Amino acid sequence: MATIFTDDFNSYNDGDLNGQGSWSGDTSFDVQTSVVFEGAKAISCASTSLVNILKTGTAQTAGVFYCYVRRTASNNGRSFVVLMEGTTIIDYYDINASAQVKSGDGTVLGSYSADTWFPLAIEWKSSPTHQVRFLKPDLTWGNWTSPSDSDWTTAPDGIRLQVYTQTTSTSYFDYIAENPYTPPAVGRSQAHIF
Repeated sequence: MATIFTDDFNSYNDGDLNGQGSWSGDTSFDVQTSVVFEGAKAISCASTSLVNILKTGTAQTAGVFYCYVRRTASNNGRSFVVLMEGTTIIDYYDINASAQVKSGDGTVLGSYSADTWFPLAIEWKSSPTHQVRFLKPDLTWGNWTSPSDSDWTTAPDGIRLQVYTQTTSTSYFDYIAENPYTPPAVGRSQAHIF
């Protein structure tokens, strides 16, 4: 398996994500240290407008990416994590104001709770046909389906973060990678010496 890029945001300066690590888009997306999933930093966006930010990496004809998301409200605003080819939307997650997690075709994948980090993942393949599938909030995979928005011409190569109509909520994003986050081992007992 492969992924488009890996980004944990930990090496970035606090403040605007735009212009750091090849991210390009609205300056409402900020690197911050207050609410994080792993490491020292994550991204927050409290904009009340429709805003987005995009990072392009290595095109992959087959691959997967995980991204961790958290919202301060489950009844206000929407957050999106979008698989892209250039500026074309392939498919996406819609984390909506009814506490639902949906795929781009409107399929309800599950529900979420406010102030809780949860993983999203999209896997895609080009053979035998172009298809995508989504990780559900219960950590099982949905069925393979055709892309909901556009088919890719060559291969997906970007990930876009987006928020919409947040009037009283903030969205957070962290740890974009090929595999889900594995925390460091802690609390291992030391061997006794007799």
